[in-house]
Amino acid sequence: MEAHPSVSRTLELLAADMNSHPERILPVDTCLVARIISLVCQVDVDLNTPLSAEDE
Repeated sequence: MEAHPSVSRTLELLAADMNSHPERILPVDTCLVARIISLVCQVDVDLNTPLSAEDE
């Protein structure tokens, strides 16, 4: 699977910024993790199922 050019460029910029400023890298706050889990814990996802045309 080939990456989309804009995704590749974004990841390149992110990697460059991380290399230039490692002091900005912070652990994810446990409150944020808890909030994310509370929002998605009931969502059933099958990553092997292709998206439908409606999801595109």
